[in-house]
Amino acid sequence: MAASLFQHYFAWRVRLTVTSMTTSDRIGPHSSSHLVMTAHTIAVVAFDGISPFLLSIPCGVFGEDRSAAGVPRFDLRICGMQSGPLPTSSGFCVVAPYGLEGMIDADTIIVPGWHDPHISPPETLLEALCAANERGACLVGLCLGAFVLAAAGILDGRPATTHWLWAEEFGRRYPRIRVNPEVLYVDDGDVLTSAGVAAGIDCCLHLMRKWCGAEIASRVARRMVVPPHRQGGQAQREAGRDRLHGNLAIAQGLKSRQRWAHRCHCGRW
Repeated sequence: MAASLFQHYFAWRVRLTVTSMTTSDRIGPHSSSHLVMTAHTIAVVAFDGISPFLLSIPCGVFGEDRSAAGVPRFDLRICGMQSGPLPTSSGFCVVAPYGLEGMIDADTIIVPGWHDPHISPPETLLEALCAANERGACLVGLCLGAFVLAAAGILDGRPATTHWLWAEEFGRRYPRIRVNPEVLYVDDGDVLTSAGVAAGIDCCLHLMRKWCGAEIASRVARRMVVPPHRQGGQAQREAGRDRLHGNLAIAQGLKSRQRWAHRCHCGRW
């Protein structure tokens, strides 16, 4: 029952609004009310030194308009920790249209990594995350973003994961967290953490599946040309080998097609 309520609430909030409308607005010829769909709001935190790839993950999963494929729209907000251009780890800058105020009423807040685990996040960000946690928002730490949630005390007493390279340091610095360094992501209800880099895709697709169902998540995965579902409990390094083997299989298949096309073109069999 709790899981069902969670899925329905975080998929989208529906409220019945009784209002006077023009004829074109009405559901039927005698209708005087209609359902107003309020989009699920997702705030993504952007900061100096952010990885463009990690930033792109929630944008790619939740920010694209796939309504033609039956995927619900999300209100995606990129929230910068400061105004103006934010340098990325790849040498170019991004400009966030929102500040941290964009997190105030967000249903979900995603921290896509962190630029340096040895540097503590600013108090303004930690306070905003704690306030969101207290009001029941879903919080997600992708890769080293788990360090940010941990610094806010949100992961105390909870299971969590992060990039395997930093898992030992993570557990040493935050002993109250039940660190699982092997898995791709951990879903602890209203708080989720993921392993490094590409595991963030798996975590976000898991959220899509949780909110909107397996069919919608599969449609998004197909558009992104990624596996529709990798279990969160799958080992990080094993998952890396699986992804590598999958890429090699794709490359071999393309090579075979190229040889076949060349033979057709040249008339050789």
